[in-house]
Amino acid sequence: MFEVAELGRKVSRQEFDEAVPALRSELLEAQFALKDRRIPVIVIVSGADCAGKGEFVHRLNEWLDPRGVDTHAFAQGSDEERARPRFWRFWRALPARGRIGIFFGSWYSEPMVQRVYREIKASELDGELDRIAFFEKMLADDGALIIKLWFHLSKKEQARRLKQLQRDPNTRHRVRSVDRKNLKRYERFINTSERVIRRTDSAQCPWHLIEATDRRHRELAVGRIILESLQSRLNDGD
Repeated sequence: MFEVAELGRKVSRQEFDEAVPALRSELLEAQFALKDRRIPVIVIVSGADCAGKGEFVHRLNEWLDPRGVDTHAFAQGSDEERARPRFWRFWRALPARGRIGIFFGSWYSEPMVQRVYREIKASELDGELDRIAFFEKMLADDGALIIKLWFHLSKKEQARRLKQLQRDPNTRHRVRSVDRKNLKRYERFINTSERVIRRTDSAQCPWHLIEATDRRHRELAVGRIILESLQSRLNDGD
């Protein structure tokens, strides 16, 4: 599955600089149209460590009107959140109609990590994924547009980026012990990720695989995926 995201695609600086103004203009136009149509949009940002997910979240906030965007970074749940049903903290963060919610981390994160570290069985992961698929279908049936993005890196590239971050005194703090542990379990993450994507990919809520090695290719590719998803939804009502 992930071979399509390891093709070595690159975008030159000139091509990137020429493409961004029109892309940003069209994204803003679609965003304002969605606001008028009162369509809530959920952008799920998932994928490999060091794949530039955080960088792209910042970029998307630059390209869109930030007044209509809510960004949520979901780490480990708080005591208050763990005292309630698992989807409670995601439910209360859902964007209002006409707004865009960016979920950096999502309802996929915890069950995936639990399966990679063998804290749950494969059958238990499947049960969680079935609940997720039902949850997403309920949101989509209620009018939400869900855009699911998976940022992919090869093991070699992920290891290179970790070393690069660790060598630089200005970025060394970003490398956590868990990042090194996750790299050792790269194959488990890939196998689990493929299981997750295949089981929760649907016509209503498809996954989009992004080759994240080249920054400019990554940003243009994801920007265009989001734009096409927004425009397709807007055209549904024509």
